[in-house]
Amino acid sequence: MLLAGLPAPLRIRARTRGGLTWGPSGWSVYSDVEQPAMAGSRDWYRKTTWTNDDAEDFFAHLERSRADTNRAQYLKIQARTLKEAGDVQAALDLLDIAIEKFPNRETAQIRLLRAECLWALGLHDEALDAYRSAFQAQREQRNIHCNVALSFAEAFHDVDNGLYRVELLDLLREEVAELGAFPFQLLEFRYSLTFARLLAGVGEMRRAAKWAERALAAKRAETSALPHHSALAVANAVEEQTEIWLRQIAAWGDE
Repeated sequence: MLLAGLPAPLRIRARTRGGLTWGPSGWSVYSDVEQPAMAGSRDWYRKTTWTNDDAEDFFAHLERSRADTNRAQYLKIQARTLKEAGDVQAALDLLDIAIEKFPNRETAQIRLLRAECLWALGLHDEALDAYRSAFQAQREQRNIHCNVALSFAEAFHDVDNGLYRVELLDLLREEVAELGAFPFQLLEFRYSLTFARLLAGVGEMRRAAKWAERALAAKRAETSALPHHSALAVANAVEEQTEIWLRQIAAWGDE
């Protein structure tokens, strides 16, 4: 089956520069608080270990923060840092605190990160509910777009048994309609690949072919849609097996 020929997880390399970054939660522009730490800096909200002393120091600083918005953001950044360092449970604990204490701050981003932590811990049923909660928060938080449906679909591809494909297609369509034009080739590639994968999985091969061709076109693109970031986020390195699969799917459009 062609769907089974798609490698998972998909590996894509992308170039970045300036104040933009891409991760599981999508592309974002750093705020002053989130500006990446320079080598050798010791930001109290970017600890890569979580000993009792680390936690005590973090919460002491957090208590001195002036606004709930900042506190929620510090909890999110520290949780993300710990997740990337491999301490996913500690990250999850911090996100639960953020949701409990600051339920109306950073809602979509925090809930998405929580879903990713649950997924990383192998708690797939809980992650499913968490992804749905994150998507609802994104709906309500109109000024922020976190690519929740895309992250949801990419995660569940690894264990997809067909139960969620129709739901994920509906969520992706809603998300793309809200997003409008894709600002980066890599983002367009990820959405297009995911649509092709899901549509092929439900047997809609002609529609899958159109998205597969769009993914291949995004891969071929040499410049970004953003004029001031021409070398940013180009899908310039896709695994050969993924490209072969896309070409096989795209061929259905020629029949």
